[in-house]
Amino acid sequence: MRLSRFLSLSVFFILLPSIALAGPDKKKITMMIMAGDSLITAEAFRELEKLPRISQDYSFQFYTDREIRNNRVKGDSIRDSHIIMADFMNRGLGDFLAANLK
Repeated sequence: MRLSRFLSLSVFFILLPSIALAGPDKKKITMMIMAGDSLITAEAFRELEKLPRISQDYSFQFYTDREIRNNRVKGDSIRDSHIIMADFMNRGLGDFLAANLK
């Protein structure tokens, strides 16, 4: 429970500068994570989406290393993201991003 709150607050503070500059379109935020972190990330995103200003200006998506390994995620899925956060402890995520964000 505490980890998801920490993650929610971390993402919120990352977004804080862009909230002031947000335009009329929703900004897409994508997170690339380890499969074991998917429940915590989903909970954190749900908490963020409860905040009116955040839910109006941002849409959230996350993909796991398992989905990437099984070819369920295509480069087009992340290319239109305004903000991408990745867990670079997993080399596969970094390699995937490097190959698809040219």
